[in-house]
Amino acid sequence: MPDDKNPQAGGLKQGLFGKKYLISFLRWTAVACVIGGALAVLRAHTFHCAQGHDEAIFLYGGQAWAAGQVPYRDFWDHKPPHIFLFHALPLWLFPFSRTAAVVNEIVWLALAGTVFAAVCRRHLSVAASAVAVAFFCLFVSHRVAVRSGGMTEEASLLFVALSYWMILRPSPRLRRDVFWAGLFLGMAAEFRQTYGLSLLFLAAVTVWRARELGWKTKPALGSLALVSLGFVLPEAFWSAWFAAKRIWWDYFEASYLFNLIYIGAEPETHTGWLDGLRTHWRVLCDTGPMLAAPVLAAALLPWLPREKRWWCGLLLPAFVCEFAPVSLSGEYYHHYYVQTTISTCLLMGFAAQAVGEIVAGVLGRRLSEMSRIKAAAGLLPALAVLAAAAWLTVGGVRCHIAENRKLERRNALPTGDRALEQSLGQALAGLTAPDERILLLGVQPNACYFAAKRYAGARYFHNAPLFKGKFQGHISERMKQAMLADLQRHQPVLILLGLLEGADKEWLGMELVRRRAPFLVPYLMDNYVPLETLGGRIPRDWFWYEDTCAFLVRKDLAETVRARLDALPASP
Repeated sequence: MPDDKNPQAGGLKQGLFGKKYLISFLRWTAVACVIGGALAVLRAHTFHCAQGHDEAIFLYGGQAWAAGQVPYRDFWDHKPPHIFLFHALPLWLFPFSRTAAVVNEIVWLALAGTVFAAVCRRHLSVAASAVAVAFFCLFVSHRVAVRSGGMTEEASLLFVALSYWMILRPSPRLRRDVFWAGLFLGMAAEFRQTYGLSLLFLAAVTVWRARELGWKTKPALGSLALVSLGFVLPEAFWSAWFAAKRIWWDYFEASYLFNLIYIGAEPETHTGWLDGLRTHWRVLCDTGPMLAAPVLAAALLPWLPREKRWWCGLLLPAFVCEFAPVSLSGEYYHHYYVQTTISTCLLMGFAAQAVGEIVAGVLGRRLSEMSRIKAAAGLLPALAVLAAAAWLTVGGVRCHIAENRKLERRNALPTGDRALEQSLGQALAGLTAPDERILLLGVQPNACYFAAKRYAGARYFHNAPLFKGKFQGHISERMKQAMLADLQRHQPVLILLGLLEGADKEWLGMELVRRRAPFLVPYLMDNYVPLETLGGRIPRDWFWYEDTCAFLVRKDLAETVRARLDALPASP
């Protein structure tokens, strides 16, 4: 990796467009290309797997925003706005293109990996930096960690890396650095608000750097205020933007109040801290040594040079700040842990650096920094760390390969997830015109919009909030009226009656609506009829019909839809 520690090396021409900067730019571009290539290979599964539950929601939100719709008014979800903006970027140019969305994810992560590599090179050797970046690529590509891709955690990593890049700078310009570090962390929090706790890490580094610079209490406190100011600016921008759209309350209610409702809403999924430890251990065994990185680095801390020891010590609370919010919702998912990627992989780099220092000391290459006796004392801990890291890495790689093979087998099934998504998309596209709308009531199949290239007939286009168990006690009359108003305005041609996630089959269809959103029943009964009552043939290759979802058809278009149904290609 490039070594930019000696800005005067070779007497190269200085200046914004000088030879030195051109060479540096080309080197880091090469690093970005290598990281991007590695991610493209490791994340190949995201190109051909069916859209996951969350990704389907984010993809549709991005497509709707790219088409001119406004989040929280025209499409609703209890997530901050950046995840929808992230997915909208490629879809402005390539509407409804899954490939464009996946390539966008890889480019975004390649940029995050490049910034992360730059952070590593400030404090670590080339070899240790390469180890850290390699684990970064593995962790953000692991099948069980990122599922089908596009999660809030991975999308936010570029700004988390930029925050680390600014706060860990060995620079006397502390005020500038901490402001930008806070700003980038605030931008990451607009993907995933759990990064708010990482302000404590930024504050700790700010105090430490102020102390190193010999600053007194008052200027140090001023720097802490700048961190906070930078952090709140992205939220101030979005609040002003949504206020200008006259939907600030809709934004605040969705992105904050419903997120607060989500916290701890299902504690029954785990019975205590022992159950939580078992979950953490399973994630550790499935994904490799990243979650063990704080222990591995701390075990070798005495064998790091003094300055690196301080930086590594400061990273330990950084990991705690990123790890602590993993189970705030009362649920544990592998992808939640991806938010710890930067701190864990950087700690892996410090562990690798310590191993290198010990080996160099034993070989007598760095006697000025470490005596051979001290290096020899560290040989056994270094071997233990290497053995643990190797064992966990092999386990994580094997799990990744096994999950990819399972995906290949499911894709080969004529009734698998990918076949369902493609068949459903073709059916919906055949039964509706491009300017007509559809609407899913329930959880699955929420890939219906993107697969069919159709827009939703109401702002509540998926499970949340109307059909989500956690939110049942918080659905206001205003939200119910907004749903009914959307239905009357957009008049979706088809209503998909889907399944409730984890529910029994008897919850399929209208029974789900009666139990979770009974206020919709009179409108549906007055304006829609079941597809099977139209008298048309149901294609034999609709293996998912009445098992995963069923259709209601708008009464005034019943004959039109029946004619379209009859015109569909005959089943083979």
